[in-house]
Amino acid sequence: MTALGDFSAGDVLTAADLNAIGIWTSYNATVSQGGSSVSLSTNAGYYIQINELVIARFFLSANATGSANDLIVSLPVNTGSNSSVMMGPASVFDASVGSQTIGTWFRNSASTIDMSVEPSGRYDTALGNGDIIRGVIMYEVA
Repeated sequence: MTALGDFSAGDVLTAADLNAIGIWTSYNATVSQGGSSVSLSTNAGYYIQINELVIARFFLSANATGSANDLIVSLPVNTGSNSSVMMGPASVFDASVGSQTIGTWFRNSASTIDMSVEPSGRYDTALGNGDIIRGVIMYEVA
């Protein structure tokens, strides 16, 4: 099948072509703080790509302590944007105190995003065992 949206007169779509549009694919996100990886006990990431559009969702649970530095999560497919673009809602549940921080995921690099919160800017609280990181993002691929 040609890429979705690149059809020509006379193209014939099969059931397999149509069923292949929008299949959710799992991916293993990585998390880091201060340049060091944070170990995860739960890594449930899924994405769908339709032409240049990617929609991803993830539910991650830390089982080790991070450092008080930017919270960075990997993307399933590299983004094409070269600027810090808002990509979707973010949340971190701090298991040690039972509170949730809500923010926004922003592009950090071609392959990563970081969490921004108001009024302080970047989320830079150290992750702890049992903390939960969630996100739903949408972006254009490279």
